[in-house]
Parts: sequence; structure tokens; C-alpha cells
Amino acid sequence: AKRHDARVHRFARRHAYQKYARTREQQSTNILCQINNIEATNHAISHARASMSVVPPSISTSFRPDEVTTPRFSTETLTELCLTEIVQNFQQHPHILNNPKVPYQLKEKIISLLNVTLPPEITVVHLSGPESEFFWKKCCKARWRNVDVEQHGTNYKRFFLEITVQEKLEQYRDDMPLEEMKQYLHICRDNVYSLEIKELLSHLAPTIIIGELPYLVNLNLTYGAKRSGINFDWNVAVGMKEADCVSMATAIRTTRSLTTLALKNNGITDDLFRIINRGLLFNQTITDLDLSHNKLTARGVRYLCKVLIAKSGCVLQKLNLAHNRIPAEAGALLGQALVQNKSLKSLNLRLNNMSTGAGDLVKGVLQSPTLTWLNLSCNEIPIATTVELLGAKNLTHVDLSGNVQGESAGQAWSDAVGRNRTLAVLDLRECGLPETALQAVAKAIWRNRHNREELQEKEEAAGVRHI
Repeated sequence: AKRHDARVHRFARRHAYQKYARTREQQSTNILCQINNIEATNHAISHARASMSVVPPSISTSFRPDEVTTPRFSTETLTELCLTEIVQNFQQHPHILNNPKVPYQLKEKIISLLNVTLPPEITVVHLSGPESEFFWKKCCKARWRNVDVEQHGTNYKRFFLEITVQEKLEQYRDDMPLEEMKQYLHICRDNVYSLEIKELLSHLAPTIIIGELPYLVNLNLTYGAKRSGINFDWNVAVGMKEADCVSMATAIRTTRSLTTLALKNNGITDDLFRIINRGLLFNQTITDLDLSHNKLTARGVRYLCKVLIAKSGCVLQKLNLAHNRIPAEAGALLGQALVQNKSLKSLNLRLNNMSTGAGDLVKGVLQSPTLTWLNLSCNEIPIATTVELLGAKNLTHVDLSGNVQGESAGQAWSDAVGRNRTLAVLDLRECGLPETALQAVAKAIWRNRHNREELQEKEEAAGVRHI
């Protein structure tokens, strides 16, 4: 009787399982029939039909009543299938992200699944906005080890496109197709604001770079090749040529966005700068001009002074002429221009040969209505001139490092700084001053800074009460 009851129990359990399996298979078949009526998901349905089949478990001959066996399913949701199809065909149909019916959460999922190797004409146009930052961050991490977006507006898309444009311009050669470069610049035109081209091997016209990038604000451009070794070529390493200067003058004259222009280490002579100066005379946007590490002399300074006193109005606020060949006689020209100029706030003349001509320059500095920052380091300036300069009431930052004065200038310098109530930063390295004089100068500078901070706090408090 016990054996008979066990056989009946096994038969009943087996019959119940077979009935359950037939029911589940019928349910799966009904679901497939319903999905087959949707024409828009034919490809997804074929994949779903294969994945929704019932996998029957193996029936053990030694069945125990405490065993629980259930059928297993391996399926994907219709949403996941659709996302896979959209990502795989995104290059042919990128406009799906512009569809307002697509939820924001699904757009984020689509963008996160996209491949970083998609062409720029697709990604640049259709992947914008805060939801696409993850994709551009993924592109940056895949290409560069160190990614610092602080200098690029804290925006990964801008970082990626600006660095990519810089690399393409540095790798461009004169024998390469120009239209491809123009097309790439045109694609990135709305996202490039700053370029730092450290070695431009070709003589690509600046009018093309500035013309194709209408929102370019900062341009740092250096012609020539670094570390060329045995492949040295005069046509590449010579710096700017006359044709480059003509194109640069045209670009400067026509730009409406450029505010910072750096032409460092380009071998610019007086004759070449005379050509560039034709554009500067009519420019009303550039406020920061860097001409350091070139070959300008007194004649080049005379051309530059025409810009500083232009009748149309000068907008330059920062001027860097460090490491040129500016002699002493140029000091009088700069001094006269500073008296008439009403915009320049910062002037850098480091590593020139002003020497005795610095006296005429300082006279202009003392009468300048706007200048607050001056660098005259390494210019062999006499003691009398430096003492007169330290008495300037309009300067807040002065750099006189590298001008050897000796211990005899210590007392005169400390007295001059002690009478000055505006000077907040003073660099006196390698001037040969005694320790007592340096301590007196440091004490006076600290006093000025403390007074300046108190004044700023009072002004801010007054402004808050006024509001």
C-alpha cells in the first residue's frame, strides 16, 4: 500500500508539472502573437521569440516531494531591445534625440551607450547640452590620461574639441588638403573659444583659423617646429613670414571676438611687425597682446606707440614685450605714449636693455592715468630711476628683480617704499640689497596690503547697505 501511494504521488506531481509547462508555453505563444502585430518592432520580435522559449527542467527519476522545480526564462524588455537598435543605428538616425516624445531618462541611456568612435559631424551637432556631458567625458578619458577642464569652461565637450582642433592644426602640412581642414573647423566652430598652438608646422593663413571660428576669444600662436633634430628645415623653423603677417593683419582687422592674442617666439622683426600693426590700428577687441621673445627694437616700439595713442581709441589693457631687443632710446617713446593712453593697465618689459632710457619711461609711468602693473626686471636700471619708480602712487605691482643695485641702495629703497601707501607687490630678487633694507621693505608692503584689505571690506559693506 505504501509503494502504491508513492507511485500515485509521483504520477500526480509529474502530471501537474507537465500541465504547468504546457500553460507557460501557451502564454509565451500568445505574447509572441500579440507582439507580431507591431510592425515597427519586427527585428526586435525575432530576437524576443528566441529568448522567450521555455527551458524545461530535467525530470529526475528519483523524485523527492521536497524538491521544488520551476521553469527558467531569459528575456529582455522591449525598451532594452529598442535602445540596442537605436544605438546600433544612431549614425544613420541621430535626430531621434531631438524628438520631444523621447523621455529625458531614455536620452541619457542612449547617450551613455554610444560609441566614442562616432564621426564628429554626428556627435558635435547632435550631442549637446548637460545630458551629453557623460559622453564627452568618456571621449576625453579614452584619448588623454590627464583631463583638466578648468581652463576650458569646465565643459568636457569644449575641452575635447579645442584640444582636438589644436592637434589637427599642429599636424597639418602645406601639402595636405585644405578643404578637409576648413570643413573640420566649420564643424567645431560653435564650441571653440580658446586655442594654444605651440608649433604650427605649416603656414596656414590666420584668416582661415579666425574666420572659420567666429567665437574664438583666445589665440596663442607660434610658428615653427620644436625639437626637429636632423629634420631641421628653415622653411618650417624660421617663424612668421611676410605672407603670414599680411594674413594676420587682415584677421586682426576683421575679427569681432578675439580679445587675447599671443604671438610669442615667432621671430617678428620691426618690418614684420609694421605689417601686423596695420591690423592693430583698426582693432577694437584685443585687450591682451603678447609679443614676447621676438626681435623688436626701437623702430618696432614706435609702430606700437601709434596703437597706444590711436585717435580711434586704444583698448589694450595688457602688453607684454619681454625678451626683445628694445634699447634705451625707446624709453622716451613709451613714456610719452603712456601719458596719452587711457586703457593700458599692465606693461611687461622684462629682459630688455632699457638701462638709462628707463628714466624717461618712469616719467611717463608716473603720469599714466591707468597703469598699475609694471615689470622692469633684468634691465640694468640705475639706482636713481628705481627710487623714483618706487614712489609712484598709481602702481600696485612692481617687478625690479635682476637689477643689481648693491647695498648702497638699501636705505633709499626702504625710505621710498615706506612713503608709498599703494604698492602691494614688489619683487626684489637678485638686487643685492642688505637684509635690513629687505625687512623694512617687507614691513611696508605688509602694511599696504593690510590697509588695502580693510578698505575693500569697507567698500563691500557700504555696497551691501546701499543695495
